[in-house]
Amino acid sequence: MRKLWMLLVAVALSAALPAQTGDADLLVLESSGKVKYFAPDGSKMRLESGMKIDPEGSLKLCPKAKVQVLQGIEVTTFDEKGRHSLTAELPEEPATSRFGFGGEFLALVSQTMENTDDPPPPPPTSTKKGMGGASDDPPPPPPTSTKKGMGGGETSSYSFPVKGNIVAGTTLFSWASLPQATAYDLQIKPAGSDEPVFTAAPAEHFVEIDLSGKAFKPGTKYIWTASGSNGITLGQNEFTLVTEADAAKVLQDMEVTSEPEYQAAGEVQQWLWEAYAYEQAGYFYKAWKLYGKAWET
Repeated sequence: MRKLWMLLVAVALSAALPAQTGDADLLVLESSGKVKYFAPDGSKMRLESGMKIDPEGSLKLCPKAKVQVLQGIEVTTFDEKGRHSLTAELPEEPATSRFGFGGEFLALVSQTMENTDDPPPPPPTSTKKGMGGASDDPPPPPPTSTKKGMGGGETSSYSFPVKGNIVAGTTLFSWASLPQATAYDLQIKPAGSDEPVFTAAPAEHFVEIDLSGKAFKPGTKYIWTASGSNGITLGQNEFTLVTEADAAKVLQDMEVTSEPEYQAAGEVQQWLWEAYAYEQAGYFYKAWKLYGKAWET
């Protein structure tokens, strides 16, 4: 878990920076099989994902080993047995950055990781925000539940706030909790209407709702509000219901899957590229699920 977390942050920082100069460190995105890294000073070590290495060094791959390194936004793959000089095989002028991870997601990741056994690394210094309608307000504090996980396996009691474009389907709504609360009130209304199309009284401060039901219509903007028995609002956001076809069009319009760097990347790295594309387009919940999928792998 900790290695993947650090890899996410490292990729985020690398993507937020301009093109790297020739003497900048390389980020190891993936390292599988037996691989040794030889530093310029003569020292050697086993290569692992998430490491930063000097491009003046070299790699030695055993049979069936594979390495992917990130320089700027250029991904270079090494999968042939033997010694590889990084300087000789890396692009001379790596492309400038096109992708960066939004500060809102990184802040939420830090909060969520507080519920795990591993302390989060320091937050990045970049102040770049995600695009596509991301709010300047920080995410709400995570609930007090100690449940772990963000997808697959155990259901998490907290997800990224349901807002922006939400694909019709089962969606986890969550909000701040109240001590000793026995029930909450959740209402979902079309924007501009006082009549709810959905109500629930969950015992917990989170609940899964199937937004593909008859009460909900794609293309409609909704406002959801969660409150306690005392009437205090504990969570509220606006979202627009969209279809899977709308979501698929995001990757097509942004030409994500046609990028050579995307095609050369490993599975987890591709999920991160897709997640950021969805974040830019305001598909925050879908992006959050993809980030979680990368964690759990």
